[in-house]
Amino acid sequence: MKVLGDWLGRSNKLERLWLLAKIEFKLRYYENKLGLLWALIKPVMDIVIYYVVFQIVLEQNVPNFASYLFIGLILWNFFVESTTGQSFQ
Repeated sequence: MKVLGDWLGRSNKLERLWLLAKIEFKLRYYENKLGLLWALIKPVMDIVIYYVVFQIVLEQNVPNFASYLFIGLILWNFFVESTTGQSFQ
């Protein structure tokens, strides 16, 4: 709990983290005409496509499939983004 209090007590770190996230977002979607809309549409369409294929076309009866799918896609996308090796210098 001390670590969390120390982290929250120093707003400078949170400001830096927010600034880095904003810079990364602007660099990624600056030249894209869809921009933010594409960042929201792509994950939703991934979930819809996988759901239709596995639940409707292949008729798999997995309980809570949408939850498993959502968690799996989040972890996979995190892995892909972490290992692409992009460095902005």
